Amino acid sequence: MISHTAEYALRAMTRLAVVHPRTQSTHELAENTGVPVSYLSKVMHVLIKDNLAHSHRGPYGGYALAKPPDRISLLDVLNAIGPLSPDKICPMARQYVDNHELCPLHRRMQASIRVLQNDFANITLAALAAEHRTRTHGNLPKHLVHPPPQ
Repeated sequence: MISHTAEYALRAMTRLAVVHPRTQSTHELAENTGVPVSYLSKVMHVLIKDNLAHSHRGPYGGYALAKPPDRISLLDVLNAIGPLSPDKICPMARQYVDNHELCPLHRRMQASIRVLQNDFANITLAALAAEHRTRTHGNLPKHLVHPPPQ
C-alpha cells in the first residue's frame, strides 16, 4: 500500500521520536531501523527539505526531529515522501482517469485512501514512540528497544 521509501521514512521518524530530543547518527539510525545507510541518507534529505527533520554536523551530530513528536503526524511524513493516491492508470483498463468519471473500483480506492489519510493524520510520532516504549519487543536486541544514553 505504501512504498518502501515511505516505510523507511516512517521507521526513521519513529526512531527519532523515541530518542527525541537526542540525535542519531546515520549509522545508528540505519542500524536501529533496518534501513540501508545509503537509502536512509536520501530519505532523510527529503524529510529535512520538508522541515520534518534536521541534521547536525560534528562529533555529536546526526538527525533529529525538527518539531516535537506530538506535532508530526504519520500523514505529514507520508506526504513528504509522496502523497497517498491511487495510480493514474485505471485498474479497470481505462486509459485516463478523471476525478469526475472514476470507475467503480477507482472510486472505492479513493474512498479507502481518504480513510487512511484521516487515520494517519490523527496518529502522531509521539503516540507511536509511546507505544514503542511500552510494547514487548519479542526478538529485538536490547539496543533496538531501549536507546543507549548519549
